[in-house]
Amino acid sequence: MSLSSIRSKKELAASLQKKVINLEDLPKDPFTMDEMMEHWNYYSNRLSQSGLMLMCSLMGMCQPKLEGVLVHIELPNEGSKLSFDENKYELVNFLRKRLNNYDLEIHIFVNEQITIKRAFTPEDKYKHLNQINPALEMLVRTFELDITKM
Repeated sequence: MSLSSIRSKKELAASLQKKVINLEDLPKDPFTMDEMMEHWNYYSNRLSQSGLMLMCSLMGMCQPKLEGVLVHIELPNEGSKLSFDENKYELVNFLRKRLNNYDLEIHIFVNEQITIKRAFTPEDKYKHLNQINPALEMLVRTFELDITKM
């Protein structure tokens, strides 16, 4: 063993040691719901463009609620939660970096009571579409359309 080999072993050992990051030293800049939603939507669009449609769909399905640095989201079932959890780490890191707040966390709540209301009868479909666009009523009256034969 030479002195240079001992020195190189010590240098290698020093470079392999994990750098300890003090969590208290990381930035904790305040942010608003609008800023968070801007980055949330950007990340969702980026997922869509890269083909990760499930996570994009889950992000679009839930409306995040912000309480301080906690982002609460509500998903309809346990399967959705598992799918979201798989990609949550990347999302949290992205939001932390963009918002410059490393205390940010995402909490997921599963609400099995969420149901999607679907319109099955022609009358239900007409009421739903009329709620979306009230001008539909004028169209039906003008052309004397029969909505029961849809």
